[in-house]
Amino acid sequence: MTSGLTSDELGAAGEDLFAMLATRARLNVNRSDRDRTGWDFIVEFPMPEPGTGVTMDDRRGPVCFIQLKTTAGADPVSLRLSSAERLAKQDNPSFIIVLRLTRSGEPMSGYLIHLIGPRLARVLKRLRVAHAKGDFAVNRNTISFDYRRDGEWFEPTPEGLRGALEAACGPDPVASILEKRDQLENLGRERGFVEAEAAFQVESRQNLEDILLGLQPIRPVGFKAFDTRFGVRLPYQGPLFDDLEEIRLEPPSMGPCSVSIRGGPLSQAAVFQAEMTAGPMGDHADGVWMMIRHPEFFLKFRQDSVSFGSIAEFETPRALRDWIRLTRALLHLANGQGELVVTLGSAPDTQLRIPLTSSLTGPYIDQLPAILAMLEGWEKILGLAGVSHGSPFDLQAIWDANVISLAANLFSAAPTASFRFARPDLGEPDGPVDAVYINSAELGGVAASFAVRIRLGPGPVPDEFRSFDVEPLDARSRVADLQLYAEDLAQTHDINVIIHPDNLSEADD
Repeated sequence: MTSGLTSDELGAAGEDLFAMLATRARLNVNRSDRDRTGWDFIVEFPMPEPGTGVTMDDRRGPVCFIQLKTTAGADPVSLRLSSAERLAKQDNPSFIIVLRLTRSGEPMSGYLIHLIGPRLARVLKRLRVAHAKGDFAVNRNTISFDYRRDGEWFEPTPEGLRGALEAACGPDPVASILEKRDQLENLGRERGFVEAEAAFQVESRQNLEDILLGLQPIRPVGFKAFDTRFGVRLPYQGPLFDDLEEIRLEPPSMGPCSVSIRGGPLSQAAVFQAEMTAGPMGDHADGVWMMIRHPEFFLKFRQDSVSFGSIAEFETPRALRDWIRLTRALLHLANGQGELVVTLGSAPDTQLRIPLTSSLTGPYIDQLPAILAMLEGWEKILGLAGVSHGSPFDLQAIWDANVISLAANLFSAAPTASFRFARPDLGEPDGPVDAVYINSAELGGVAASFAVRIRLGPGPVPDEFRSFDVEPLDARSRVADLQLYAEDLAQTHDINVIIHPDNLSEADD
């Protein structure tokens, strides 16, 4: 009777057995000559044969890395943590293969431990904990695997080994590599990569409410950031927070909605697509239980009231249509008439109607009607001219748009602008005379030319003619020569007098 093999002899027998099984399974085996690589064998599958549905330029054979363990017992197998790290961090599939032999070296069974998913997470977490403790000598630490629990059994035959490796590697080598890379990056970070701690000062209950609703930023004091993985926090080192001056919270979303701000019975509504968010203080008698937020405004809902507030600055550049919608909404709110209608995005038939019972206050309230009339009139002229709305523009561009304001007035249903001329300047007419007024204007990088018929007649002042009727004639993209434009229109409409903008001056009365 011979005695059992020593551990070294058992290990050598396992390596010989594995090499023999792999060779007979028609696998290409490369043995490691160094003990610091983390793997004992690289196993390559043959390339797919021509005619198997894969062209030669696209075909790939799976390649995997293997750490071999041989045992005659049922205890877990161990390997150095440094070896496990090198093995686990290979992009290709990596395995611990355990061959269980009898004491005399006869094969009994095989187990394949795939370092993916929970097994890969175990290795990465051990490394994370070691780093947090400052225990960087990972070559002195070990990690164990229960091969019967963590591994897949296979018969220690050529067919059994090849079948186990094929099943673990999968049919697509590229997909396996991409999955491994993703797990190496993201395992243990399911709740995010970075955590932060910050203290901040609260000036009042109102200030805290606005902070929790995301309306006011947090200006942190004593800010600390951590790189968190597997619940283990390490000081964050990176540029993410280098320029951080404030933090803005994002309240939980309750879904989309539309907000229609309506004025009188026949006035056009201003409609906004907004978002509903949960309020932070719904349990308090005066707490906000819901907020509707849009980049331009917010609505706070309390148990017995709804309050409106503006978010965006009036000086912020906006597109023409956005200016019209905002101005129309503010005008309805300033009048204190009409209602707010909230329509839920998830239930279009469900509406919340809120009557407007108080007037909006703030800057530019008195100028809102004139601003809206000008913007709506300019939009009408651009539509007649077939010209796009152009790029966003700021409030100063509106203040400077005197010609556009005049054009919008002249193209309105009831113009209030008037023209006055000395009778001799018109050629001493005996009675009313028709004139064509032309001009060009630009807003938001888009320009248009326009023309109106002005009917002039004797006014209350001797030898003075005043306009008493206006008729729009034309609108088009900006013309190069206003004089030629006016002459063509005058001939078409049988008009003898041309009013050129260079010959006009503006009067206050």
